[in-house]
Amino acid sequence: MKLFEKSHGVYAAGEMKIMTKFQKWKDSFFAPLMRLLTKCGVSASVISILGVLIAISGLFLSITYGNPRYFVVAIWIHFFLDGLDGSLARYQYKMTLRGMFIDTACDLTGVIACSEALYYFHYISAQSALFFTALYVLVTIMALVLGAVNTPYPFIVRPRLFVFISLTIDIFSGTAFSTPLVEILTVILSMFCIQGFLLLGKHLNRHFA
Repeated sequence: MKLFEKSHGVYAAGEMKIMTKFQKWKDSFFAPLMRLLTKCGVSASVISILGVLIAISGLFLSITYGNPRYFVVAIWIHFFLDGLDGSLARYQYKMTLRGMFIDTACDLTGVIACSEALYYFHYISAQSALFFTALYVLVTIMALVLGAVNTPYPFIVRPRLFVFISLTIDIFSGTAFSTPLVEILTVILSMFCIQGFLLLGKHLNRHFA
């Protein structure tokens, strides 16, 4: 676990300055809500877990009633709560390694739920869902490892938001943008996966040379 104590998290090197500025703005904007949640004894991990439970519940309702709009509402609530947990952790001065792993695991669960919704409602095939999900998880883990060894990705594409938006448009407009989008994003993720292994290999060569 000590390996991850100085980790950059899942952020690429080029994202750090932008994310730091965005986090400061977000923390300031949501400060009143953070105070209220803290007074109520709510922790960042509770927010993370609540978000993923809502996403899973939305998926269950969508499948049960054959209406994907339940999941669309749920996934955006999940996305909103995912933006609050980090702010709450910083407000409470509880930025822990366990919290980082819980947040990452909840993020990944949301992506897996979205892939399942895309498959169930016939926007992508089972193979596409499997490849996209597996590569997303692998790239996320690779980003954590590279950040931990101080060799982060120079740049990385985060496809989660694009998929959430395309699914929302498809559900409410009857289009099928998600079908080609997931295929394109899968190719991009595979490239980042290869790049991650190359970066890790270079680090190991320097370390053991």
